[in-house]
Amino acid sequence: MVTTLLLCLMSGSPEDVPFVPIIDGPWWTVAHKPTLPEAYQDEKQQPVSE
Repeated sequence: MVTTLLLCLMSGSPEDVPFVPIIDGPWWTVAHKPTLPEAYQDEKQQPVSE
């Protein structure tokens, strides 16, 4: 935040300031282990995004 403020003060326009992402909430899981029929289930099954 201090770095962004300093960059704003040093630069001539807001377009010169690099974008800094801000996390606005708690973490959440994007990928889950899919529910497949038993014939297709395996211990090596990996999470996929929905």
